Amino acid sequence: MRALLLLFLVACEPFVLESRFPRFVQYAGDCGIRTDGVLGCPRLVASLDENRADYLVYDSPAETPKLMTLASGSAGRDGCAVTAGGDAFCFGALEGAPLPEGAPFSALAVRRNGVSACALSAKRTIDCAGALGVAPPGTYASLGGFMADTAFALDDSGAIVAIARSKDALAPQSPSPLAKLTCEDDGCAALATDGAIVCFDEDGAAERYEAETFIDIARVPGACCGLRPLGDVVCVGARDRLNQVREYTGVRFAEIRYVPSEGLCGATVGGAGACTSVF
Repeated sequence: MRALLLLFLVACEPFVLESRFPRFVQYAGDCGIRTDGVLGCPRLVASLDENRADYLVYDSPAETPKLMTLASGSAGRDGCAVTAGGDAFCFGALEGAPLPEGAPFSALAVRRNGVSACALSAKRTIDCAGALGVAPPGTYASLGGFMADTAFALDDSGAIVAIARSKDALAPQSPSPLAKLTCEDDGCAALATDGAIVCFDEDGAAERYEAETFIDIARVPGACCGLRPLGDVVCVGARDRLNQVREYTGVRFAEIRYVPSEGLCGATVGGAGACTSVF
């Protein structure tokens, strides 16, 4: 039972870990959720036989439950997830991070320093833990993660709400209803209900990129990236750099997320884990 390793890095072309098994449904750098719900962390092992290729093994932290979805803020071997039973679970350096109560959950967002986390319950309410205030009452459509020390979510109308903060912060105002939101310290990226990218700076200024339709988004430093239906990625600069468009066509992604140590990462259409550098 051996896997093949395919590595290629040409200029800004992607770095890819490709294997025959297992397959990932989500990938965050050094670890991802496999199709069987197991947390798999690929590790290259050098073959002792010069006639046999090096191969990949898939470690998983001990006593890891079956997982449903990775939390926003997960990066490589340090992250959190929602288990198949709807509980919040953290691993690596984030193990022991404060976690919300009120399971079962459907989504989880955690700050990468591990001091705060928010979760969306099955009843669509939000509960937060750590160095944050209390989320406003009401129901929410999805979590958007953290920008600096503030957590954001989308309400049922597709508007952004600052759900918890340790200091006063205003929610960015979108020019159109949103279907998905993801935030990093320098801003947020959003997928509009019509498939356009909406890119927010840290001060809340918004720009729309509507030249084509996208199915997923990720915020990277100074830019917003969109996933095309066929699996390739377009990244556009925020604000005055919005006209700077960069395409990544070497890998067909099924989902994308930003990982600080790796760049833009995700599971590929074929189920491998892939990361590519971004501008």
